[in-house]
Amino acid sequence: MKLSWICFFILLRDAVSFPIRPIANKNNYALFSKQIPLCDTVKYPFYPNDCNIYRSLQTLKNKADPFLRKSSAVLRLIRSENIPPTIVLLLAGGWISSPSWKNMMSPQFLVSGLITLMVLSASMIINDLFDIEIDKTNHPSRPLITGEITKKEAFIYYRALLGTSEFLSLFFLPKHIQYLVHMIILVVSVYTPYLKPIPFIKNITCASIISFSVFFAGAAASSGFILNSLSQILSRFIFLGSLQSELLLDMRDYEGDLANSIRTVPVIFGLSKTHLIATAILYTNIFTNTFHIMSIYGFRYGLYFMGICYSLFLDMEKIAEYDYSRKAVLIAVKKTVGPMILVTAYLCMLRGSPYPHP
Repeated sequence: MKLSWICFFILLRDAVSFPIRPIANKNNYALFSKQIPLCDTVKYPFYPNDCNIYRSLQTLKNKADPFLRKSSAVLRLIRSENIPPTIVLLLAGGWISSPSWKNMMSPQFLVSGLITLMVLSASMIINDLFDIEIDKTNHPSRPLITGEITKKEAFIYYRALLGTSEFLSLFFLPKHIQYLVHMIILVVSVYTPYLKPIPFIKNITCASIISFSVFFAGAAASSGFILNSLSQILSRFIFLGSLQSELLLDMRDYEGDLANSIRTVPVIFGLSKTHLIATAILYTNIFTNTFHIMSIYGFRYGLYFMGICYSLFLDMEKIAEYDYSRKAVLIAVKKTVGPMILVTAYLCMLRGSPYPHP
């Protein structure tokens, strides 16, 4: 036993005296030297021209069953990756408004959630239909560009989704919620042809539609239009966070929008000023909601909220550090989903605490 300990300390001494050095080759870099940004070294599936793996998967997919191939294209058309975060918002909005599982499982609330998802999907379809020429530059792998889905098919899906939404609202929802459904369908229908070409107005409209889901879910769960303090905080957080993300997405599409003479905020003011505006919105969002939580629950709970959102500040700084590159912007947008889910879970937890907290 003593011999083993003696051998251990001899090896430890040698390791300290003669640290292991990496084998020199062209892939090794000094620890504190300037590193190549991760966003410039990693290949992503949403860049099909740069990713051999993606092209191989697409080849296999084309040889697969036609039904599966069409289903996959439809899911990409409606941007199915947005469905899970939307469900989280619906559940959080319903719970914060009326923390009762009975209300959350009611047909009225479930149908309202389904309508929200269908209207969201329809908005993605109509957006792609109007942006076909622009997407040839910005998003060449979209189903309408690749021909996986035709314009006629897309219009059929769009009308079917909105028609089913109206049908469900008429048969399952009370009058005051039906009016909300009619209003949001109207906004979605006029957004792309009329509001989207207007700089900044289109960003505010998109953010309003997303944050409206919190209010809509609360109205469906509580059968009323009551907005308590936590509902206001969640709606404000989602609105300003979505507005920031919309500006970043415009930065991502800067080259295609500039080539097609699309007047967006980055095209008008430039990437650096748009990043500055998005950063100001982020700071306003975090600090406003932090002080609101502090005024209700106390100083400590506001700090918890700020701690959850701290990574958002770092991601915004990295965009400027990597010279506003498309990949850096897209990574930052994707990384906002995590803090958004954590914030909604945190506010739902506060809803179960004594209100107001001493």
